[in-house]
Amino acid sequence: MYVKIKEHRSVLKNALILGDWNCVSRACDRLPPREDDATVVDMMELILANLGVEDGWAKANPNEIDFYIYARKRWTQPTGCITIKDRSNIYSKEDMESSTTDWKIIRLPETVSDHDMATVLLSPENLPNLEQEHGG
Repeated sequence: MYVKIKEHRSVLKNALILGDWNCVSRACDRLPPREDDATVVDMMELILANLGVEDGWAKANPNEIDFYIYARKRWTQPTGCITIKDRSNIYSKEDMESSTTDWKIIRLPETVSDHDMATVLLSPENLPNLEQEHGG
C-alpha cells in the first residue's frame, strides 16, 4: 500500500482521508487508553507524512475531546462486556485549512452503524463570498 501511495501521491492534491485505521498514534485517542503496536503506528505516520496530510478535525477543534466515533463491545473474562472506543480521524492536506469548515459529528443509532458520522464542509478556495458581494 505504501508503495502505491508514493507512486500516486501527485493525484491526491486535495485529499481528504477518512476512516477507522484500527490504530491510533496516541494512547489518549482510545478508550480505555492504550498504546498501539509501534511498527503499525510508525507505518501509519509515514503514510500520512508522505501524503502531506494532518488531522484536520483536531486542528479545527483543538479543545474538543469528543471525536470518538467508533465503539464496539468486546467480551472479556471474567468481567463481561466492555466498550472500546477508537478515535477515527479525518486527515486533510495541510494547505486545505481555509477550505474546510463546519466539522461535525452526527451520532447514529446503533441499529444503523457502530460508527458515528463525521462530516466536513469542503469549499473551493476561489469560491466567491456571496454574502460580501451582495451585502448579506
